[in-house]
Amino acid sequence: MNKLIIILLIGLSVQGYAQPNVTKLMDKYKIENKELWLSVYQLESASGTSNLARTCNNIFGMKYPTKRATTAIGRTAEGFSIYMSIKDAVIDLKLFQLTYLKGFTREQTLKYLGESYAEDKNYLKKINKFLTYHKN
Repeated sequence: MNKLIIILLIGLSVQGYAQPNVTKLMDKYKIENKELWLSVYQLESASGTSNLARTCNNIFGMKYPTKRATTAIGRTAEGFSIYMSIKDAVIDLKLFQLTYLKGFTREQTLKYLGESYAEDKNYLKKINKFLTYHKN
């Protein structure tokens, strides 16, 4: 029985990764600085194809929060959030924004990402490459 549940969950988790679907959800939930977060989505989840995205619906590389509301249903051994759906991941991003980034400009958000969100010291350089792509 447990194997069947796991197979069903895996089958559900591979749906909805196309960027147009993510973009629609970001519009629906009014994600601020959308192009920036699309870049985070592309970098953190390889546009929804990473193991974390496919198995945990975590498309933004979000760690499990301990000091704010969340839609996560659990955490991985490495501390990343596990979501029931991509929609839940986008809603959690909105909760993250409302808690830590409300009213932030793109530049302020980038600064926060570089200082508090990412562990990679070259994170902002990588994000800026994706942002350059979105401008063209």
